[in-house]
Amino acid sequence: MEHNRFIQLIHFLFFIWFLFVFIFALDFLGFIRFLEATTPSISFFFIAINLLFMGICTTLYFFHHHIHSSTQKEKQVICWQYDQTSALSYLINKTGKAMTTVLNRDKLMRLILESFIKIFHCPTGILFIYNENENIFEFEAGYGINRTALRNQVIKSNHPIVSDVVNNYKIISQRSIKSIQEKDLHFVKEDRLQKSAKGVDTLIIITLRIGDKIFGLVFLYITKTSALIISEYETLVYVAINQATIAIGSAIQSQFAIQDRLTMIYNHDYFVQRLKEELFRCKRYHLKLCLIMLDIDHFKSFNDTYGHLAGNYILREVAKIFTTNTRITDIISRYGGEEFAILMTETGINDAVKIAEKIREAIQDFPFEYDGEQLHVTVSIGLSEWDGADEESFDDIDFIDSADKKLYEAKKNGRNRVCL
Repeated sequence: MEHNRFIQLIHFLFFIWFLFVFIFALDFLGFIRFLEATTPSISFFFIAINLLFMGICTTLYFFHHHIHSSTQKEKQVICWQYDQTSALSYLINKTGKAMTTVLNRDKLMRLILESFIKIFHCPTGILFIYNENENIFEFEAGYGINRTALRNQVIKSNHPIVSDVVNNYKIISQRSIKSIQEKDLHFVKEDRLQKSAKGVDTLIIITLRIGDKIFGLVFLYITKTSALIISEYETLVYVAINQATIAIGSAIQSQFAIQDRLTMIYNHDYFVQRLKEELFRCKRYHLKLCLIMLDIDHFKSFNDTYGHLAGNYILREVAKIFTTNTRITDIISRYGGEEFAILMTETGINDAVKIAEKIREAIQDFPFEYDGEQLHVTVSIGLSEWDGADEESFDDIDFIDSADKKLYEAKKNGRNRVCL
């Protein structure tokens, strides 16, 4: 209302000024004889009145512009605060639902990254999760960037830019994208970004940690304007960062309850639980179920020769080969030590043998290399099938025992083979 009245006042003054000039011009040209504008005193008076009107109108205009700009800035800040609060609510609600409904780490990480994108009003972001076993940060999720090229991207914790952020306990660190060398963090360069991210000039690195424990890093591409707003409202930003860190920490801790920390596949307890569930389902619906038990050949002597660190490397790489050579529905787990189990739902023996042979050949031909030395690794595989027959006495222990017997048969017959 006050804004409209102010505009009306300026319009009224402009109208009076225009009317005065119009009358003076008519008098000066001789159309009317009212002011006698041609006399020097009247002309001087006209010039003075014009200057006075110009001064008043100019002052009012700049005053209005200043008030309007301040109001617009306040509106932008209020909108930004509202959007950030909404984004924070989005983060809390979505991560909460993801934690209570489906324990899907990939989905949760994408939701958290998208929440940061909303909070910081930026077109592009990358989330790295800390792997404390190898002391590196591994690519977890990307937004507005070519994720395929980043799938195997890792950052060593001793990287100059990263170590500066981590070791100095910085929550937020800002850098000009142009100042970052290609050899430092090649994925931050503009040619890696999508068109929507063109024009951003600032990279901020957010450290996700609780106390001394670090969980990950978030790289966000923003404009200088957004960077200034962020610096003015650090408290709200830190609340969002803290919430994201708690969500990630909870997800990782919850996942470790069902995941083997070394190989990052399912652990023994989760495997046994799923096996019981699948056996019950097979008995009820008369479905086929296959179990593959695998054991790394001569693993004890391998550890004695090359050391436990090399053994851990082999376990991790073998687990990756299992993952890439099986189906998304297969349940892969570390059964214990160097022994693994793969549960194949709704699968007959013929299909299971093909997958088992594929895994055996992939491991046999894989170029394992540790500390500059080429290593040769093979696995022995035992395979068992359950066809859903109505045997009440048949349980998970019997099923594992039948696959285990075939595994030891493969070892007795020379290793590096499949027995069923």
